[in-house]
Amino acid sequence: MADRKSNARGTWLTQSTVLPIVSVLFTIVLVATIALTLRNNQQLEDILAESVRSELVSTSIAARDIIEPYAELFLKIHSQEDIEANAQEWNEVTEKLRVLREEVNAEYIYALKYEDGAYWFVFDTDEEAALNHDIYTPYEIAPVHEEAFSGINAVGLLNVTDEWGSYNTSAVPLYYNEKLIGIVSTDIADTYITRSQATSRFYAIALITVMVLSMGMLLGSLAVMLRRNARMQAHLFEIANNDAITGLPNRRYLFNYLEEKRAQFERDRAPFALVFIDLDNFKTVNDSAGHSAGDELLREIARLLSTYSDTVTGEGTAHAAKRDGGEKQCLEPLTARIGGDEFLQLVPDVSDAQGASLYAEGLLAAFKNQEELKPFIEDFAVGLSLGVALFPSQAIDYDELIRYADIAMYHSKSAGKHRFALYDPTMSANLDGIELSVRRNTPNRR
Repeated sequence: MADRKSNARGTWLTQSTVLPIVSVLFTIVLVATIALTLRNNQQLEDILAESVRSELVSTSIAARDIIEPYAELFLKIHSQEDIEANAQEWNEVTEKLRVLREEVNAEYIYALKYEDGAYWFVFDTDEEAALNHDIYTPYEIAPVHEEAFSGINAVGLLNVTDEWGSYNTSAVPLYYNEKLIGIVSTDIADTYITRSQATSRFYAIALITVMVLSMGMLLGSLAVMLRRNARMQAHLFEIANNDAITGLPNRRYLFNYLEEKRAQFERDRAPFALVFIDLDNFKTVNDSAGHSAGDELLREIARLLSTYSDTVTGEGTAHAAKRDGGEKQCLEPLTARIGGDEFLQLVPDVSDAQGASLYAEGLLAAFKNQEELKPFIEDFAVGLSLGVALFPSQAIDYDELIRYADIAMYHSKSAGKHRFALYDPTMSANLDGIELSVRRNTPNRR
């Protein structure tokens, strides 16, 4: 009997000791998992927010470029009647803004002026307002608009909330004869950011609730949530770094990649060519055959560029080459879409003009022989204008190298399109005030 009591007491003590320890350890693991999940979500939200900010400012600057030639029209509009009196010019500007809006999937693009103690719409892509002859109306501006009226490029996430919804908004000042006359603004629905924030809140509430209810339920639910979180992270990362139409790396990914490689560029000086590619007559395809045809053309061009680059440079170009007893990491070929109809290629192991010419000539020939592209070539005279700059012989800073490739592409297009040009310093002296399209925060302008 004494032995049985002793054994029972030992069993009870073991259970009473082990269970709290297990519970404490489980709680610690759970709290750590919650913290890591929320931190990962916040990091992804930051990445996405940066991408949205860049896209917003780029779109507003592109819209301003459309409006600037019509600054005198902007100044003369003081009422709805003035819009009606200048309907032809006003419609011309608005249609260009609507095309831009469709290209970037924005909700609204509009221009505001300050007059008679209020802020007024002068241009607006809202079709319903135009049909109701209700464009020149006052507007209660948000902080991002106030910043733009003070003369700076401004952007605000979830900055505008009104009766039509909640938006991420950017605004840039509009000048005429060096005088600020208004602002140009873009609204994009806050879909991804609010969805990500809602998901973060959902994880916190759900995990804590499940922990309180029972350990068993928590373990099952936690596994499901972690898998779902992993898929969401992969999805958000893809959105932030890949072009939605072509699947290629986007502008953000390209510049981050080049920045990460900066030290390697300066250390190894491994030669490569930077090829700037601009589609000829892309706008004609969109205008004549519709944006779905334009998107299909972009996808075919993306496939051509990626396939040709891999074929010429050889898949798996990134390998270790022995040099001076150490290892020198070669660069991988990279193709990115950086604007509406513009692409950049990094082509390893091209060190001189002869190699660059062979690559460019081959790409132009491959374009002509691509069966899927022949309808676009025959019906719309689509072509490729290429500009090539060489590292390190022409520049070792990638910003400067991209600028040189852009200049060469401009000369190629000016010389008759569907051809290539190799950069040389004399090109920079003959730009005649042309503003190049590649900037970290500047979209395609062709």
